[in-house]
Amino acid sequence: MWCLEAGHDAQLWQARDPWASWENALRTALAYERTLRLTEAQLMSYWTYQDNYPLVSQDGKTPYPVQRVMRQMERVFAKGARVAWVETGVSELRALGTTSGAALLVNPVGPGRVRLSGLPVRQAVQITVSTAERQGVATSARTDAQGRLEVGLPARSVVTVRPAG
Repeated sequence: MWCLEAGHDAQLWQARDPWASWENALRTALAYERTLRLTEAQLMSYWTYQDNYPLVSQDGKTPYPVQRVMRQMERVFAKGARVAWVETGVSELRALGTTSGAALLVNPVGPGRVRLSGLPVRQAVQITVSTAERQGVATSARTDAQGRLEVGLPARSVVTVRPAG
């Protein structure tokens, strides 16, 4: 399955300048998670990388939040990644993983914490957090002796976890 134009609102280009908003980035992440989960797509493309669904400002100098979130997701679902189902126990939290131990967590509601399990034991990981205030904030951590990792989820955030390196 190939999904050649992924997005959350085919009419968004008609709205008055929605591109710089965090809402656009968060909804894009939710749409990508849902599309990958439901279709098991092997290839996905953003609506367009130019013209009517821009990732950066018209002058090319200012990346929009959606560009940073796209980059975050691209690192989790790199070429050759095999998507793995993730059970969250919380219907609002959207999550997907990969067989290499990477994960996408999209939290459209309030703050919380999640414990990831089934990861490689004592593996170094990079956790990247994006919120309305800041995108792409990366920290390092290590899974425990049981392959678990506690991750904070800010309200309305996109969080990715992937093996360091």
